[in-house]
Order: sequence, then structure tokens, then C-alpha cells
Amino acid sequence: MEFLYDVCRDIFSKKYSSGSKLMKIFKIIVVNCIILAQNLQFLWNPNLNIKGWETYSKFWEIIRTPSFDAAAAQFNVLIQFFYALVGELGLFLGLFLSICTLKIFKKKVPVLLITLTRLVWTVTSEILFIPTILTFAIVYKYSSNDYNNVEEYSNNVNSKSLNLLETGKIVTIVMIVIVSFFAFVYEACAFDVKVKPEKSLAESRLHAKVNVLMKIVYFTCSILFVFFQKDNYSIYLILFLLLNGLISFGMIYYIPYYSLFMNFIKAFIHLDCSFVAIFFFTGKLLNTALIPFIASLLFQPILLVLSYETIKYRFSHIPEPNEWSEKPFEIYALSIRKYIENGELKEDLIKMMNINYKCHPNKLNRLIQSYYCVDVLKNSILGLNKIILTDHQGLDIFSNYQVYNCKSSLRFYCSENCESFKLYKYFMDFATIKTKDHKFCILYSNFLSKILEKEPKLKLLKNFVRKIAKNMKLLKRNYDEIITSFPSSYEAKEMYGSLLIHIFCEVDIGHKFMSKMSAFDAPHMKNMQKNSYNFTNDRCFFVVSGVDRIIGKIIFYNKNFLNLVGISEENAKDFYLNQIIPSLYREGHNKFLKNFIENHTNNTIFKSLPLCIVDVSGYLIECTVSSESVSLFSAVDFICTIDPIANKDRELAIITSDGFITAHTKGFPLVFGLEKPFVEGSFIKDLAPEINSDKLVPETFTKVLLRDKEKKKYRKCLIFFLKIIKIGNSSVNLLYVSEDEQEIKRFISEKNENLELNIDQSKGKLFASYIQSNFEEFKATSTTKKVEIFDEKEPNIDEEKIHEINEKSKMSSHSSSLTFLTSRESQSLNKATHVLNITKLVLLISTIVLISSNIAILSYISSEVNHSNSLQAFNHLSTLAYIVSQVALTLRVVDIDYQKGLEYQQDLNRTITNIQQLQIYQDLLFSDYDSWSYCKASKIIKQAAIPYWVFEGTPTLKTGTLHEVIGLLIQNVINIQAYEIVIQIEKNENNYENNMFFVLFNSLGSSFQQTNLALVNLVECELARVNDLSMTKNYLLIGAVIILSISAIIMSLYLLSIDKCLNILWEYLRKRAHSGYYEVKHLVTERLMQYHNEVENTDHESDNFNYKSITEIKFRHSFRYMGRFSLLFIFGALFYAVSIFVFYENIHNYLIYRPTLIHILMKRRVEMTEVCIYTLEYELGNSTFSTSYRFPYFNNLGEPKQAAENVMNSIVSTRKILRDPNIVKLMSEKLKTKLYKNIPGVSTFISLGTFRGLAYLVQEAHYLVFNNMPDSLESIKTFFSQVLEYNNLSLDVSSMANSDSKAKIENQLQKLIYFNSCCCFFLCVMYFLYFYPFLAREIALVRKITKILLIIPQTMEAKPLKSKENTTKINNC
Repeated sequence: MEFLYDVCRDIFSKKYSSGSKLMKIFKIIVVNCIILAQNLQFLWNPNLNIKGWETYSKFWEIIRTPSFDAAAAQFNVLIQFFYALVGELGLFLGLFLSICTLKIFKKKVPVLLITLTRLVWTVTSEILFIPTILTFAIVYKYSSNDYNNVEEYSNNVNSKSLNLLETGKIVTIVMIVIVSFFAFVYEACAFDVKVKPEKSLAESRLHAKVNVLMKIVYFTCSILFVFFQKDNYSIYLILFLLLNGLISFGMIYYIPYYSLFMNFIKAFIHLDCSFVAIFFFTGKLLNTALIPFIASLLFQPILLVLSYETIKYRFSHIPEPNEWSEKPFEIYALSIRKYIENGELKEDLIKMMNINYKCHPNKLNRLIQSYYCVDVLKNSILGLNKIILTDHQGLDIFSNYQVYNCKSSLRFYCSENCESFKLYKYFMDFATIKTKDHKFCILYSNFLSKILEKEPKLKLLKNFVRKIAKNMKLLKRNYDEIITSFPSSYEAKEMYGSLLIHIFCEVDIGHKFMSKMSAFDAPHMKNMQKNSYNFTNDRCFFVVSGVDRIIGKIIFYNKNFLNLVGISEENAKDFYLNQIIPSLYREGHNKFLKNFIENHTNNTIFKSLPLCIVDVSGYLIECTVSSESVSLFSAVDFICTIDPIANKDRELAIITSDGFITAHTKGFPLVFGLEKPFVEGSFIKDLAPEINSDKLVPETFTKVLLRDKEKKKYRKCLIFFLKIIKIGNSSVNLLYVSEDEQEIKRFISEKNENLELNIDQSKGKLFASYIQSNFEEFKATSTTKKVEIFDEKEPNIDEEKIHEINEKSKMSSHSSSLTFLTSRESQSLNKATHVLNITKLVLLISTIVLISSNIAILSYISSEVNHSNSLQAFNHLSTLAYIVSQVALTLRVVDIDYQKGLEYQQDLNRTITNIQQLQIYQDLLFSDYDSWSYCKASKIIKQAAIPYWVFEGTPTLKTGTLHEVIGLLIQNVINIQAYEIVIQIEKNENNYENNMFFVLFNSLGSSFQQTNLALVNLVECELARVNDLSMTKNYLLIGAVIILSISAIIMSLYLLSIDKCLNILWEYLRKRAHSGYYEVKHLVTERLMQYHNEVENTDHESDNFNYKSITEIKFRHSFRYMGRFSLLFIFGALFYAVSIFVFYENIHNYLIYRPTLIHILMKRRVEMTEVCIYTLEYELGNSTFSTSYRFPYFNNLGEPKQAAENVMNSIVSTRKILRDPNIVKLMSEKLKTKLYKNIPGVSTFISLGTFRGLAYLVQEAHYLVFNNMPDSLESIKTFFSQVLEYNNLSLDVSSMANSDSKAKIENQLQKLIYFNSCCCFFLCVMYFLYFYPFLAREIALVRKITKILLIIPQTMEAKPLKSKENTTKINNC
């Protein structure tokens, strides 16, 4: 949850100016009036069944207009409003997730993004909350339900537009959950808990309980309004009244807002809703709409006054805090608001709130205390201490967010402004750095041992190198940051300087750090005065834990503290504060600490207080102590400074009121001439009978002459001074004794003058400038703000000691060893880097080739597949052939019926329809030409390749284009359509014979055969084009494979040459480790002992060192690289294999069989029409109606019976093709059902599918032709009607087969595109997220090896590299 809190804090923490007070009032009133209007709309519906509602409904519709859903419904754009809300939520989620992403990657979030997110979130959760919930609930209601209009609005909005089916229901539920969740989060985060003046217009409030209740009520009312109100209106009004009454009561009882005006406006809204609900309920009971209208208008000013006076009365009758101390904090907080605002109770208010917290533990109590400490007491550390122990985990986001926000804000403020907090953070950071330093030493030592093993593992060595280089960089950065922030930290400089000198071989820089430990001259040091949190050469720092289980434990400390107390760092790990407190005061001290943490009203415990501590020997150490409570994460700890009082000529003892000595300094017995080390348990008069404890007056020095009993003369004069220090309820009696009266007087004088040692401002600025100029030489670039108080004083180590340290550092460092790259090492480095860079380039080229070849192949195949898959010209030509045959058949039937005097109008109408269709497809001949002009058969469109017969006295054969022949056919039929035949028959003339001749012999003769032949040729052309497509695809694939093979060969050749280069580097690293093993091991062990108090185990070092007889390293780097990089080529091979054998093969098969499927289905329809014509001619025989009788001089149709049998045999032969599995694959289940299984609502003969229906028709045709008996014209017409029904269904089946097969091919092509896109994306991901980072890591590893080479001393004879370019390059890695 902390991440969510952090994001919300970024969004809501920034305060924006809202302009003048008048503008702020206007804004508050407008927003709350909109919310009031949105709530009032819940009280009615357009179909309210009370008298006079139609008269007043317009008024209420105007009232509800601010609810934007109602306005959208009024303008009939409700569905658009729904989409706008979805888009607005999508925008908000996008903005919110953008901020989250930037936070995850620790990038700065732009102010514009934060502002926009906050604006959208506020509008959604405040003004649009009710309209959003209403709109989504309405869309849910009207999705997948039978409604005509939207019942919630008055202008009859069509509900069909809101019917989004099941998808709509899912989307609306998800959106409602999202809106509700973010609305509650908004209520938890979008307010300030800090107390504001009562007369202010601030929206700050104590808690969000009432506001959350509002959102729950708004949500409940919205849902009830949509799903419950219409059928249960009276119950709904009662529920609405109770819910709004509950909000009104909560607002008046809790008055959560600090502003009187805000409480008033919120209370008025819901009181108004409650009263208007009462008015509607009364109107419902009395069956009149007048009462709600009149009463609502009249009561508005009354409710305004009533709401204001009620809130004001509530404010004025809040008792004093002591009367409500045992109340829950939400109520108790009302009584302390004015005192929080004016601050007159100071720390006493904290005590009163602590009492309430013990009665009712509440996070808000600690939260208000914290803000009070910061804003009124001006003590941010105390505020942080108050809130830091308050847990912000759990699901109570309304309190937890405010706690988290307070903690984060105070941590940031304290880190910028509080000295004790900065020092506390320094100790935590320094402890973390020491841990990292320790881990690095262990890691470095283990690496030296591992690389000298007999058979080192390459993977393990690589991990070591990466970790060492990473930790080196991290340690340098951390040390630089802490020294930049705390330039006077002696220990940090010492550790860092030692690390640079002894481990990293950066001797010059290391000595600069070591020498800077005393970089300030005497005049500056004299101008410095002591401050509690300065680093000085003798000042002790330590931090005491306040965690319950280890309370009193000293968790952080500096070396001065260890030296002062006299303990080792090992023993300090389990050292407690009680161990340095005089025994008289140890009992109950931890209880005091715990009580202080719970109830403290000031974070300062001691401020430069003269006290004493006990060292491990049991002696008192006189010192000045300062202590404060401070916190950072989850506990309140205590940071303490101790300044030992040195160069004094006095001793000290702690005595009781009767003179009993409980503890003393080491020289205390010697003052009295006693040689025993301890005099604890003795009375002061036992040591000096001349002194009586009753005569010791506090704050006054007393002279006492000690008498020598043996010599009976005065031995010495001692000056006693009794000082009583009050610490809480305890008193500490400190007895000072000295032989020097001036010493005591100086001590008293210093005490009375209360010299607070502060830096003079002018000298302090000069000193800070001096520090800056000295420190700029070696500090690392850092954005961390320098802590000013730590710049005040550097450790005052005398010059002799520093000189000794520097000399020791120089002697034990690598300064006497060689730390350079040899020429061979440098050449190996450059060559290995070059090869890896070439490999990176080759892999990139291979990836580009794979992707580009794939895109080229896919683009070519897509264009060709789209062309082949259309079959537009083929379909149009097939339909044209079918219509031509239908024209011949229907026209022949019309002619026979007319001549026999039968009804022919239906067949004539069918003929006219076919001619109209023929005209349409004639026009398409030229528009389709370009799509199949590559085929030789297309010459029939623009070349005179179609033979046709005309009767010009005698039959004459001519040629023309298909377009011309169809035009002539239409022209002849149109003449018949003009009823010229009828006119001629009525005149007993036969002048239409020429037209009939043209239609019959050209529709079924050679012209028709040429068209069918063109269809066959077109199918063959399509198949040839598909085969060409496959060949071109194969050529492209082969070309891509050749290029990839060349790339693989080049890469392999380069990689094979890398083994020698890398092995040289590893071998040199191994030799360096061998030659410098003892020296480095010694330095690491020394560092572990000196700074980390650890002795390294070296039992097995001799085995690791003894590697001289072992063969040189021969790692097979090239095989490892080629094994990894072969993934690219293996993936490419799999990619091509899947594309070829899965997608391309399927597409190829589909494209091969699709023309055949479409052609067969169209052919069966056309051939069945031919069967009808030949059957008719056979039945007419030699009658006067037959063509042989009417046109005895010409007949190119052949013998009808034989022609019919040939066509039927052709139809039967197509059955096997339609059963071909490859053909069946192109069919959908629906098509298979219509073709093979059943068709509902049709004649019986075809109800089992067109496949069986055509078999039946062929059988019927056989019977008609071969039954050797004449059949009536009626039976033939019945057969024709069955054929026509089949043809109509076959047309539907052919269309379905065309669309289904096309869809299957397009689906396969789409899958191929998706597959190729995914593979290309995966190739990019593979290169940029696997290969490129891997090679970058390997190149970086090579450079890291050289960095380690540079920190291991070289004692062998070697030729150094003259150029410094590579060394500089390596150091910059």
C-alpha cells in the first residue's frame, strides 16, 4: 500500500491557490449546488403516477439538468455520454499508471502530469460521481434486456442504442468498481488533517468518515434509482430520507470540517434532500404534485437558516477538553480545536491528548499531536517522534494514508532542517556503508582464492568480477556521498582513504582524504566554539535504541566513544546504556526511557548538561552530555553526545545526602592521599574526618585543611564543591574536590556565566568558506545537500599523529607495486572488445535480414493472395454464363406458352429480370478486365474471338467480343420484351423468328461454349498464378537463408578468434592474483581486523596459492557464445519452417482448390439449366414447336437426347470433386449442412441438401429423357420449377462457398500476419533484451577484468603500456 500512498501523496500534496475569498466561496457553492441537484433527481421519475405531475415535471426536469446524464438524455446523446465517461476513465487510468511507471523507475513526475491527473480525479470523484454511476447502471440494465425506451428519462430515449449485450454488462461492472474504488481513495487522500481557523474556507477536516458515508449513500441511491425506485416508490422515498438523514446527523454531530461554512453547506445539502423527500412522500400519499413543488420552494430559505444555526449552535456548545477526555477522539478533538489553533496550552495540550490516547488509542490522535508539534510548538523532531510509532499498514486507508503522508513530510523537513536528525541519519548511512565495505572485503578475498583453484569455473569467476566491479563503484559513490554531506566525519574519511590506498590502489586520492582529517589551521580552530553535534577529535557519539525488545541498547557509536568507555568493538555489539550509568541510577532507567517515548512533550533530554558516566573499569568520567530523541523509520531512538572534560585539576564523586560515596573518578582516592583504587562504599568523613557532609552547602565551595595524624600538622588544603543536578524526579549529588582553589573558582565561574559555545556568525561564514575550498579538491559530484552544522569543525588531530598515519598508509599501500596494463593485455582487451562489437553488428544484421525478408515475403504474398482470393472476374463471368442460359430457357418457355395460348406472364417477367441482370454484368466486363488480363482467355473481352450466328436470309457466322455478343443478345430480347412477338402473332406473322434464332443458337451454341471455355482457362490461370506465387516465395526464402548463412559463418569465424584474447586476459588476471596474493590478502585481512573486527579464515590459502604447475586457462568462450547466438538462427529456421509448412502450405492448398470449388458449384447450376433446355427440346421432338421444325435449315445444338445425357454425365462427374477432403476443408459447417445435410423450409426433394437435390433432378431428367413416352408440358414445367428452386438455392450455396472459402484464406493470411508480427517482435525483443544486453555485459565484463587488473599489484617484470588512453577509458567504465 505504501506505493499507492506515495503516488497519491505526489498527486495531492501540492497546494494550489484558489484565488480570492469570493471566488473560493463561489466555487464551493457552485460545486455543492450541482451535487444537490444530482441528489434531488433521485426523488422522481418521468412516469410518476400522481395527480398534476405533468404540470410540474418540467420544473423538476430543469432541476435535474446539472446531472450530466440527464442532459445527455435530453439531447439524445446518452450512449455518446457513456463512451465519453469510459474515455475519461481511460484517460485517468492512463495518467495514473504513467505516474506509477515513473515512480517505479524513479523518474521525476512532471508537474503538468500531476496537475492533470488531480483535475481529472477530482472531477470524476466529485462532480461526475453520481452521473457516472447512474449511466453505467442504466447501460447495465438495458444491455441484453427487452426494453423499448429508457424509463429513467422523459424524452423516450431509445434503449436499443444502450444494448451492448453481455460485453456491456461486464464493462459497466468493471467501470463501476473502478470509479467506486478511486472515489474512496480520493476521499482518503484529497484533504488536509491540519487544523484550520473556524472562519476559514479551507476544506481541511479531521477525518473522512462522513464523506465516505456520502459516497456510499450516493452509490446506493443511484443503484436503487435504476433498479428499485419505479416499482417501489414509497419504500424508496423512505430509504432515501433515512440515508440523507444519516448524513445530516453525522455532519452535525461530528462537524468534521474545521470551517463553519463547509460544515454548514454540507449539512444543508442533505437536510434539503431529506425534507424534499418528505414533501414527495406527502404528495404521493395525498396524490398531488403541488405539495412537493410549493413546499420545496418555500422551505429553501428556512432550511438555510436552520442548517446554519444548527451548525453554529453545535460549535458553540462544545465543552472543555477535561470534560471529554474519555470520549472517542473524533468527539474529543472538537473540544481541543481552538487550543490547537491558538496554541495557548503549549506542551500541556500534548499531555491532555496523551491521556485521551490511553483511553481510546486512535491514529488521528497521534496525527494531530504531530502537526501540533510542528505548527505550534515548532518542533518538527518531536512531531516526527509522535507519528513514527503509528502504524500505517492495513486496509484502513482513510487513516493510514494521512499517517504515511505526515511521516513522509516530516522526514523530508527534518532531513533539511534538523541537526540531530541529520546526525542520526549519518550513523545509519555509515553503518550501511560499513556493511557494504565488509562484504566487499570478503568478496574480494574469496575471488582471489577462487581464481587460483586448479580448475576454476568460468561462470563463477564472471559473477565474482561483476560483483567486485559493481561493489567498487557502489562503495565509491556511497563514501563520496556521505563525505560530501558530512565533510567533518573523521571516521568516514579514514575508512574511505584507507580503502582507496590499500585496496583500490588510488594512493594519491586516498592520501588526500587522509590528510584532510586535519586540514584546518589553528586560527580557524580557535574561532570555533563547541556545538553539540559537531565532529571533534574527542567528542563521543552514540545512539540508544528505543525499540521495546532491545530498549537501552547502544546501536550506533563512534570510535571516540569506544575509547572513552574502554571497550572493544566486538563487545560494543551487545552494550547497553545501563552499563555506563552510575549504579545508583540504573534501576528503572529502561522504564523511564519507555515512558518518555510514550509521553514526552519535548525531544530534548539534556542540553550540554555536566554529568558523568562510568567506564568499564567502574570509574567515573566527568563530561558534558547532550541527548535528544529522534526517529527515522519505525522507532524512537536517542542520540547522545559526550564531551569529556580534559585538562582539569579536580576529581569527582557521586555521594548521597549523608555523604556515602557511590562512585568516583580514578584519581579521587589519590586526592586524599589514599593508594587504594576504589573508595566506593565509604563515607566522605571516613576519608577526611575534618569534613562533615552537613557542612557541604550546594553551589558553594568549602575549604578543608586535612591534618596529618602522625605528624600532627596540616597536610594539605582541599576545596570541595557540591553540585546538585535534577534529572526528572531524581537528584544527582556531584562532589568536586581539588587542591587548586582557582580550578574550583573557574568551574563555578563557567557555570554561573552559562557559556553556550556558539560560533560567531562572521567567523562561521569564513570557516565554512575555508572548508569548501579545501574539500572541493576531492569531493565527488553529488546532489545531496551538505549539512551545514557538520561543516563547523573538523577533527583536531595533531600534526604528528596525522603524519604518522600517512607514513604508515604509504608503507602498507600498493605504492611500491606496479598497477598498470601491459601492452599484450591492452591488445587483448581491444581485440576482444572489437570482436564482441562485430558480433553485435552481425547479430543486428541477421535480425534485420530475418525481419526484412519476412516483411518482403509477407507483403508479396499478401498482395497476391488478396488478388487470387477475390476471384471477382471469375464470379462475374460465371454468373453471366448462368444468366445467358436462363434467358434462353425462360424465353423458350415463353415462346411455347404463347404459341399454345397458355399463361406466359410469369416466365416473361423472369426473362425480363434476367435481362436486367445481364445488363449489369455486361457493364462489369470492362471493369473486371484488368484483374484477369494476365490470362490469355481474357481476349474474349476486347478481341473479336466469340463466334455467333445471325439469320440474314441464311445463317451467317460472325465474330465479336463477348461484350458485343451480350449486347446483341440483350437487343434481340428487348425487342421481344416490347411485345413484338405478341403483335406479330395477332397479325398471323412470324417476323420475330430472326430474334429467336439469335437468342437460341447463341445462348447455347458456340458463343456459350467460348464463355465456358474462358471460365476453364481462367481457373487454370489462377492455379498457374498460385504456383508462381509459391515459386517466388521459395526464391525469397532461399535468398534470406543464404544471407543468414553468410552472417552465421562470419560471426562464427570472428568468435573463434576470441578465445585467445579472452584467455590471455583471464590468465593475466590469474597471474596478477598469484603474484599479489599475499600482499592483497594481508591488506584485506588487516582491513577486516582494523575496521570490521573480524579475523579471516586462511586455512586453505596455501592450496589455492600453489597453482604454478597447472596448465594455462583454456576456456571455450567461442563455443559458449555460438551456443547462445545459435538461438537466433534456430529460431529463424523454426520461424521459416512453421511459416512454410503450416501457413504457406494451407494458403497454397486453399488457393489451389478455391477456384475449383466455386467453378464446380457454378458449373452444376449452368449445366442443370442446359439439361432443362435439352429435355424440353427432346420432349418437343418433331412437333411444330421444336427448333428442328422451326429452323430446319440450321441446328448446331446436336441431338437433344445425347446432349442431355452428356451434360448429366458431366454433372455426375462433379460429385467426386465435391467430396474431395481438400475441397471440404474450404467449407464452413453451415455450408456443409446446406450442401450435404438438410435445408429447412424447402421442397422435399432438396430438403436433404443441394447435393442430394441435384442427384434427384438428374434422376428426374433421366426419366424424362429415357422413359420412351411423351410427357406433358405441365410435368416438364414442374421439373423446370424444381430446377429453378435448386438454382436459387445453389446461388445461395455458391455465394456462401465463395465467402466461406475467401474468409478461410483471409483467416489463414491473418494468422500468418499475426504469427509473423509476433515472430518479428520476438526477434526484436530477443536482440534488444537478450543478445544486445548479453554482449554489452560481456564487453563490460572485459573492462571490469581490466579494472580488477589495475587494483591487483603487479610484481612480475612486464612492459607497461605507454598510452594512458586505455587506462583512462577503463577508469571511466
